[in-house]
Amino acid sequence: MTGPAYGKIPVKAEVILSDGKETKLHDCNIYIHLKGYSLAKVTHIDMESQAFSQGRDCGVLVIGGTNSTIIIPKYRIKVKNKAFRSIIIKGFTFLNKGERIGGYRELNLKLIK
Repeated sequence: MTGPAYGKIPVKAEVILSDGKETKLHDCNIYIHLKGYSLAKVTHIDMESQAFSQGRDCGVLVIGGTNSTIIIPKYRIKVKNKAFRSIIIKGFTFLNKGERIGGYRELNLKLIK
């Protein structure tokens, strides 16, 4: 976690962890981190929270929703000894509803099989 920095644009959105039941993550900051600033090699989304621990590489599926983005990692996310299947970012999207993209990137989340 690096917090605010030059080239990181804060995004006002609500972060929800889901395991079929939604749990709001209160201390999460979201940034659009622009390529070429603060060591970013590509423009990407940063989600930063003390609830997240050191991560590992993991495949993810990202799905656009109605004024939301859903992130589904290959492995469940463990936060405060509870496992979650997905992250929902309400109030922010960069995909059309139903549009899907995949990726493979380090997630700063504790992932469990």
